[in-house]
Amino acid sequence: MASRNENYTILVMSAAVLVMADVNKKKRRQRRWWRTNLFKKRSGTGVLMDLKSQEISGQYKNFTRMTPTDFENLLQRIGPQISKQETYFHLELPQTPTAWKQVSKIFETRWNLPHCVGALDGKHVVLQAPVKSGTEFFNYKSNFSIVLFALVDGDYNFMFADVGC
Repeated sequence: MASRNENYTILVMSAAVLVMADVNKKKRRQRRWWRTNLFKKRSGTGVLMDLKSQEISGQYKNFTRMTPTDFENLLQRIGPQISKQETYFHLELPQTPTAWKQVSKIFETRWNLPHCVGALDGKHVVLQAPVKSGTEFFNYKSNFSIVLFALVDGDYNFMFADVGC
């Protein structure tokens, strides 16, 4: 059984360890840059939509430096110029046997590959996971990606391309 002196020594040493741990504990610095509730609760729809939907007083004007009506007026004026335009670009596969033979001829003359009608390859394109997508874009390499799949002719022209999981 330990004597009273030994118990007292153990008690003092334990207290010293606790005091030293408290002194050495890193003090949490106060953040230099603060974040508003708007940025903490981003939904992924876009900052302006979040500002409008949450109707946070003064933050819309502080963020855009204009009132919502001024912004809508500006958007109506320049919207058609910056919106997505439809194009006539499309990839067309050869439709006739002679067109396929022409592709095969290019491969044979340029690359010395007879009876080849296209070069096919796929690539995982790494991306940031979309909101609420779960594991849909998660692949076996432990990251989020989408597959780009393409078929080209002998002149490196795309004949077919597909993007998807």
